[in-house]
Amino acid sequence: MSFPQRISRTTDADGKVSLKNGEWPEEYQWLAVAKKGNQSPAFLGFQSLYTRGASPESEGHNMSYGISDRPLYKPGDTVHLKFYLRNVGYFQPDENKYANREGTLVLSNGRGEEVIKIDKLKTNALGAVESEVIIPKDAMLGRWSAIFQIGSEIAAIVSLSVEEYRKPEYEVQVDAPSEPVKLGEKFTATVKATYFHGAPVRNANVEVIVKRSSISDPWFPGGRWDWLYGRGSWWLCSEASWHPTWSRWGCLPPNPPWWRRDRWTPEELVLKTNVPIRADGTAQIEIDTAPAKATHGDLDAKYSIEARVVDASRRQERGTGSVIAARKPFEVVLWTDRGYARTGQEIVANISAATLAGKAVAGAKGKLTILKLSIGENGRVDEQETQSFDITTDAGGMVRQRFAAPANGQYRLAASLSLDDGAATEGAAILNVHGDGDSKDWKFGPLELVADQETYAPGETLKLRVNSDQENASVWLFLHITNSSGREAKRIQLDGKSLEVEVPLDARDMPNMFIEGVSVFDAKVHTAMRQILLPPISKLIDVSLTPAKDRVKPREKSALKVTLRDAEGKPIKGTAVLTIYDKSLEAITGGSNVGAIHENFWSWKNTYSSSGIENSLPFSPGNLALRYALEMAILGPNHSGMGLLGGMSLGPRRMRGELDSTFGDAAPEAMAMKSAGKSQAAPQGEPPSNSNPILVRKDFADLLKWSGEVKVDAEGNAEIPLEFPDNLTTWKARVWVLGKGTQVGEGTAEIITSKELLVRLQAPRFLVERDESVLSAVVQNDHDSPKTVKISLEIDGSNISAIDTAPQTVEIAARSEARVDWRVKAMKEGEATLRMKADCGDDGDAVERKLPIRVHGMSRQDAWSRTVAPGENSGKIQIDVPEQRRPDQSLLTVRFSPTIAGAVVDAIPYLADYPHGCTEQTLNRFVPAVIAQKC
Repeated sequence: MSFPQRISRTTDADGKVSLKNGEWPEEYQWLAVAKKGNQSPAFLGFQSLYTRGASPESEGHNMSYGISDRPLYKPGDTVHLKFYLRNVGYFQPDENKYANREGTLVLSNGRGEEVIKIDKLKTNALGAVESEVIIPKDAMLGRWSAIFQIGSEIAAIVSLSVEEYRKPEYEVQVDAPSEPVKLGEKFTATVKATYFHGAPVRNANVEVIVKRSSISDPWFPGGRWDWLYGRGSWWLCSEASWHPTWSRWGCLPPNPPWWRRDRWTPEELVLKTNVPIRADGTAQIEIDTAPAKATHGDLDAKYSIEARVVDASRRQERGTGSVIAARKPFEVVLWTDRGYARTGQEIVANISAATLAGKAVAGAKGKLTILKLSIGENGRVDEQETQSFDITTDAGGMVRQRFAAPANGQYRLAASLSLDDGAATEGAAILNVHGDGDSKDWKFGPLELVADQETYAPGETLKLRVNSDQENASVWLFLHITNSSGREAKRIQLDGKSLEVEVPLDARDMPNMFIEGVSVFDAKVHTAMRQILLPPISKLIDVSLTPAKDRVKPREKSALKVTLRDAEGKPIKGTAVLTIYDKSLEAITGGSNVGAIHENFWSWKNTYSSSGIENSLPFSPGNLALRYALEMAILGPNHSGMGLLGGMSLGPRRMRGELDSTFGDAAPEAMAMKSAGKSQAAPQGEPPSNSNPILVRKDFADLLKWSGEVKVDAEGNAEIPLEFPDNLTTWKARVWVLGKGTQVGEGTAEIITSKELLVRLQAPRFLVERDESVLSAVVQNDHDSPKTVKISLEIDGSNISAIDTAPQTVEIAARSEARVDWRVKAMKEGEATLRMKADCGDDGDAVERKLPIRVHGMSRQDAWSRTVAPGENSGKIQIDVPEQRRPDQSLLTVRFSPTIAGAVVDAIPYLADYPHGCTEQTLNRFVPAVIAQKC
């Protein structure tokens, strides 16, 4: 049985009572009652009291990172791996915690079965380790994982895919119109198909499927540190709902992606059609948004477009995109580089114009107006123009207007922009300019905390403005809050409606900390929170990759330059990891298997949770009532935060805007698909002979280059020599770097290998004996003039018989293509060499590849049984031996048992050794064993 415990204290001059850890039992609930003399008591509580210690920053965070040379492999491929294991932090991390340590590398298949294990791999001084493994040729297909682990302390993991695949030869994109799309009007979207070797897909069929849905999210400009803090965390402007036109121009940070919208409409099919592709590899689709405006005119519409393209090789690739038709042509958001200003201080007004899809609106013209606010009769807000500027958005849809802060007062900065004399769109923000003798008629919310800058660095001083519409309000500030625990609390008295408070910052506040303000007036508890950002600028390395040539030919030699710079632009001397692989692999996997290194090591941050107290009643749902008494029902949002009609509430909107930064965004998914189509070319006369020998391309690779340790010189530069194989594709180069103090960075570049005249060999991955198939040569002429091309097929070996291998001569127009087909038949098991050539006299190309021929058959087991009756001493079994069989794989097994039980026992080892995967299969092993035992 627990008995109440009472603790009595007297408040200090600030009305504060401090209790240390251990002065109360945490398993108790608490009720605080404050009373002075004969005044009525105040109370707060009816909840558990516990403390949450600050994060042990001095111990750092144990983080790991894994890299593989490419995202996709075939059985038998070699996998190159690099792992980093680090203890990271901003205060006193242990840099050498995982240096020179031994660990174990395990490669596991999709079932979680350990396939390869390498012991006693040792990390270097940076906690990094490099290794390579060979995937078995009989490997199970699917998702695999490589894990490097140091005991039970830490593990680094990288996922990869193992598949039998054929790489796609082109990719499909869907592009939105360059101009904003207004709901109710027609727009034209563009489908673009491009070969990985850079040429457009010209001879193809395009199927387009268009679906419409509604959206309710406003557009919001992105920030440099959104990957760390979340969208809109840098926003300094406060809510100004007291302004009568706030709902028209006001802006707040966006809701997190999981936030339920007020309205939505189910997705509907709008269009399904086939459109022709043009010579530049594009196709256009016109879509009318008038039906959407007629039925859902109060909602913005999103048109999701899927394009399926089948080129001359009969292979299908898929691309998706979307176009947003909005009620307003574009959005305008205005903010200043400072939360508030002092008279004469330079201010930068940032104005961003973009569509709801986030596409910048360039060339929009309009005016930026500075309006001074004053309060008239009955609280009326009057505005008087003090200054204006003509503005035009740049290529990024931005305007950065500098001006000196005017005389002290409250101002509304309003930007109005229009495009091509269309409808104007407005964005605005409130700017408070402080000076001597601030007026008392300024308007604020109940309690506001406004920072003077978007970001800070350790050693700087935060100048925080505490505002309240309550004159001379007493406000408690809880400073340096990290993970709901603060280092300092102080009470301030506002000088009228505002007061500036200086807060020194240090490394313990990184990467972010919170300040909470609490004030009590009008019989209500008012709270405000402000997140202070101290981004890890010094932890990021700028990595740039510069190819010597953007386009090369097969077997050409080139180079790639790697440059490393710190946040101040100074060279960094260190080591990096380099991989260059065929970009078409990502079209199969849906992207890279290695995430961003800076997000991996430095995306952790401090969090904050508010008590949400507004009065002395219990914070939990329910009413104060006698036990078993009928309570009042809930009217409005219920305790879960979900409204009775599907709405949602999490307290005042100005608080939600700050809390949104603790939630991340989801990532989109992408895949590629394949199907079939057809095209044909007509025969022509003979081309002139080619005096130069035609290069036969047969050295194909998925990986061009891997280096687990690229060393840069004192200037932060390194040059990597490259020699390209015979692929005609886009090569993707990626570089990762990790240095002392866990400074990290990465960079990418792309290099295209291509030819003016090229032939693409189209054949199945394999054939089976007796198969008849069509082999195709797709010849592309990217010369500026037409070419007469002789196209031929050569087959080495007797495994394939050509039904028709006669060379064909075709006329191919400039920047066009043609396809030639041959029929063949698979004769016997083995491997055939196919070689296709295209010769136009002054240019040519040839490609060679192996084509496996598999046996037309399968492993088969036939069983017979006979019994010898009592009184007989022999029996006869007739065995049918197939004429077409492999003698070396043929086996005759005779088992004799004097009893039936003995015959059953012979089957027990097979049942016992089989890798059963469910209860039913396990019983199939267990029950026969028990019965045989009883026999």
